[in-house]
Formats: sequence, C-alpha cells, structure tokens
Amino acid sequence: MKTLKFMLAAATAIGLTTASQAVNLPGSTSFEDIQLTDSLFQFEGAAGDNESEIVSEAVSFTGDRPVMFRGTADAKYLKVSTGTDPLLRKVDTSPWDASADGEVYIDTLVQFTVTPSTDEVTTNAADKLLIYLKEDGAGNTNLTVRAAKYTPADIVLGTPELLEPMDLSVPSGVVAGEWHRLTVKSYVANGLLVFNIWIDGNQLTSPTNLLGSDNTVFPSLLGKASTELAAVGFAGEGCVDDLAMTTLDPFTPALEFTLAFGTGVSGVAFTINGTAQTAAGTYNVYPGDAIVVTEVSYDADYMEGTPTATGFASTDNGTNVVGATACSLTLAGTLAAAKIGDTKYADLATALGAATAGQTVTLVQNATISAPTTAAGTLDLNGKTLTLGDGAKAITFTGTGDKTLKGGNIMGAYHELTNTVPEGVNLTLDGMTFHASVMPNGSGDLLTVTNCQFLCDLDKKGNAFTDGSTEDVHSYGVLFNSKSLFAQADIVNNTFDQGRRAAVQASFAGDLYFYGNTVNADKLTSRTDGANTRYPALQIFSNGRVFIENNTFSGQYLGEPFCIYNKGTYRASDKAVVFNGNTVADNVEHLWGVYDVDASGSEPVADANVLFGANTIGSNVDLTKCVYKTTLDDAPYGPTPATLALPTGVATVYAWTH
Repeated sequence: MKTLKFMLAAATAIGLTTASQAVNLPGSTSFEDIQLTDSLFQFEGAAGDNESEIVSEAVSFTGDRPVMFRGTADAKYLKVSTGTDPLLRKVDTSPWDASADGEVYIDTLVQFTVTPSTDEVTTNAADKLLIYLKEDGAGNTNLTVRAAKYTPADIVLGTPELLEPMDLSVPSGVVAGEWHRLTVKSYVANGLLVFNIWIDGNQLTSPTNLLGSDNTVFPSLLGKASTELAAVGFAGEGCVDDLAMTTLDPFTPALEFTLAFGTGVSGVAFTINGTAQTAAGTYNVYPGDAIVVTEVSYDADYMEGTPTATGFASTDNGTNVVGATACSLTLAGTLAAAKIGDTKYADLATALGAATAGQTVTLVQNATISAPTTAAGTLDLNGKTLTLGDGAKAITFTGTGDKTLKGGNIMGAYHELTNTVPEGVNLTLDGMTFHASVMPNGSGDLLTVTNCQFLCDLDKKGNAFTDGSTEDVHSYGVLFNSKSLFAQADIVNNTFDQGRRAAVQASFAGDLYFYGNTVNADKLTSRTDGANTRYPALQIFSNGRVFIENNTFSGQYLGEPFCIYNKGTYRASDKAVVFNGNTVADNVEHLWGVYDVDASGSEPVADANVLFGANTIGSNVDLTKCVYKTTLDDAPYGPTPATLALPTGVATVYAWTH
C-alpha cells in the first residue's frame, strides 16, 4: 500500500549558491497557478510511477494556513501519487545551506495516508528527515519521525548513532485523510543540521532524547555530512497544499500594518505577498512580508508626492519589506504647479516647455518665474497669481496657432508679452488682472484685450506704486505697446487705473477698437520734481482708424480722453478717428486731441478725419484745446466730410461720417 512520506532531502546534483537574502524561497507555492512541469519540480523515478496531479478543489482546513498564503485563493492542491521515488520540490535553483544562510521553515498543509505495520518505509542516501503515519500492529496509528540519535560523545565526534529502524512514534493527533498543518524548522546546532516539528501549531517531542537533553530536536540522518537543504519530497499517496519555504518564523505574532492616505491621495492598489488590496486601513502582517504599492490615484490637480514609511526592514522601488515591529505607510500627493489636460507638472517652466501649439497650460497654484519664458498656446492662470521676477519680465508666445493669456493675476516688474509669429496669429488677453505695465508686443493679425483689470499698483520695477516719486519708474503706459504690428487691436470691457502715463500708450499697424472700457486717472497725484502728471487716457500712434466708443473716462489727473498721433512709421493712411457714445467726467483738462506729426516731429500736419458723436461731457471740461488741425487733404471714405455742429468753445473739427 502506498503511503505519504514527507522528507527533507539534499541533492548534490544541484549547484551550490547562497540564498542569504531570501525571505520566501522560490520553491514556495500555493499550487493555484503552477504546473508539475515547473522547473522546481523534480521526479527521477520511472515516468509511469508518478501519477501526481494538481486538483481543482477547495481545501477544508479550518486552522491557520501558512502565513504567506493567508488571505489568498485556496481552490487547488497537489494530489500525490508516486512509487517509492519521491516527487521533489526544490527550495530554489540552488540548495539552502543552513550553516551559511541561517534557519529555514517548511510550513505546509498535508493529508497523510496510513502505512500498514507490515510495510517498510525506505530512505535514500539524500534523505535527512522522514515523517509519515504508520500502524503500530495494535490497531493504532502514530506519526512516525525518522531521525538520528547522538550521545554526548557523538556530538563531539559528529558521528550519529543510528537507531534501528530509527522510527520514533510521537503523539500528534494526526488523523489519516484529514488536513493538518505540518511545520518543520531546520537549523544548525553543534555543527549538525537539526529539526523541530509542529503539527497544527503543537510542537512535537521525542520520547527519546536524540541530541543531549532536548527532546524537541530531531537531528539529520546525514550527521555533519551536509547542512544543505535542496528539496522537500513527497512519496506514496496523499495531499499537499500551501507549501511555504521561508526564513520567517511561522508562529511569529501578527504585526499591524497601517496604510493611510495623505493630502491629495484618493485611491491605491497594493499587494501583501501578492494578495491584492485596494483600501486604506490596518492589516495583519508578519516580518518579511512584502508590501508592494502598484498604483496610487490622486485628487484633481495632485501628482505623486513622497510617501512616509515607518517600521519596514527595507523599502525599494515600491516594495516594502516588513520588519520586526508594527509598520505604516502614508501615501502623499503634491499639488501640481501646472497641467496640460490631465498631465500634471511639478513646475510651470516644465509645463510651458512641454506644450505644443494649440495646447493649454493651466496654472494649478500660484507660481513665480525667474527667467524669461515661452508659451506655445494658451496660458490659463486659472484664477491664480503668476509673479514675474526681475529677470523674467518677458513671456514670448511662439509657434503657429492663436495665443491666449487668461484668467488670473500677474505680479512683478512690467510684463512684456511678445508674439514672435510674423502673421496669421491672434493674441488674446482675457479676464486678466495686471498690476504693472503690460507690453503686448508682436506682429500677429489681431490683438484682443477683454475683461481685464489694469490696477497700476506696481511700478515698472515691480515695487509698490509710490505717489510722488522723483524717479521715472512710472513712465510706461498701463497698456504699453511700442513695437506692435498687429493688423488690428480690440480693447473691450476693461478697467484701467491710470498711473504716471496713459492707460493705453501704444502703436498699431492697423485699426484700434476701444469699446466699453473704464479709465480712472486718480492713481498718481503729484511728483516731487514738479513734472506734469496729466496724461491722456489713450496715447495712440496709429497707422489705421481709431474707434473710441461707449467708454467712461474719469479722474482729476486725466489730461484728455484721447490723443492720437499720426507720426513717422505709424503715419495714418486711413486717417479716421471716431469718438462716440463716451462719458467724460467733470474737471477733465480738455476733451481730446488729434496730433498729426510729421517725421521731423513738428505739428500740426492736417491729415485726419474726426467724428465727434453723441458723447456725455461733464462740467468744467476745457473745450478750447480740443483739436490741433486746420485743413483736410483727402477724403478716403466718400465725399468730403461736412463740418459738424460742435459744442460751444470747441475748435474746428472735420468729421468723417461712417
């Protein structure tokens, strides 16, 4: 009759290497996802003698499974059926040397089959320990351990006194055909490889002391000839499941592992010894367990941060090996600086560098740029503040496609926004709050400035605006454009706090549309050097038509709502100015001025048509200094315009009817 014979063996044919860093040895298996063709299985008997198979059936064991398989699937086991030659499961590709590598545990579930008292259980030259269930001839079955015996003198000499037949029946409570947990510890004592044995967590003792006075020790059958373990063998008939080969003491009390979510973390996927978990909380773990974080989910606008790990023996590439004490892992996110779609970046400069034409870089938190930077598409400040350091005053929009700066605050020195594309590109400033002078220079098709606030509370060096300064630090206009070749500019629904210079002090290659804006000139009251503090709201050098409609102009330091210069390179060709539907507050110095200046700088050169429409003019507005102009030299928009009926005191104005 076949019987299940469990043995620990040495196989000299396997090469010798160290496995000193192992925790759970590669030979360990739950039989859930393995075949008998696996390279760590070995059967050297006749092919027809091995009928073992992996059976798909749940194991009905109610006790504690081996530690490394707790919480894992348990739907398959190994059904052993061999002749006298064992089916071996190697511990690794190389033997485990207990002398060099330390103690190792074999922890598994087994079903024994009873060996009749008349049958002999044989050993081979590699066997170090045999465990099997056998009848005693009186109708009883006992767990039998075959080991060696040493006298005190033998311990010194290292020569075992072999018992005949070396079988020690030990009390165990093992029942044939039922699942039991069998645990064997192998280690070196007095230069000998020895073993301790547990059945269902209860340590076995020998009725005969085999090594000195300790009756829990079962010495190796091979004495000092070998301290290596190469394989665990099973011969006969029986069942095996959850075969663990580990340096971890299986009876070590469980430790608590706590996984917590820090700021910005919304989810996690991790494994404990390969078992998948997805929830934060506290888990029972054991020294040597491997906790591997496979995926972390972050809240919107957060990206990977630095986790905090405590109590681990080692942490490497997401694998945390449990140490000897309770351990914890707190995952953390870090708020991104900017993002392009769902891709997040730790700093704005990197995001801007990664963006291509047509993409939007969105600011996630307030940021500072210390050097000039470029943007390929839209820069959405997303309600945040971008501070430009003294060396970073320029943002250059590059490449093809329309460009937009929108939705936030810009602090720092005056802001130069440059569009380097020569044509075919629109630049839009939308919903921005600017604190210093803004210079939207470029050469695209359309410059649009809409729904922006120009607070003028910083000077051109980025310092707080100082009333009465003797330095010319406020000399730039609020919206200052000295180099523009935009074909058209639309400045619509903005608010300007006018400072030292004009609210808009700019040059345009084509038409300017200034609609629905509010300009207040109360910011700067005086300068200690006595310089004139009154400037026009609009100081425009135009090559095209200028439409100023439905705006509100106020402030006691406003010189005039607008002043149009047709000068030099920017000399007007279409020569038309429309001032209509505007409201001018009380006490403005005078109403408007159109200055036609030739290349030498002298004035006037009569070269513009002006339409003065239905405007609301406040009291105490000086109407005697309105237009420097006397004649009209062409009429590009139809018949020669007629002279309008002008407000009392306004100088002669030529009108163009549009």
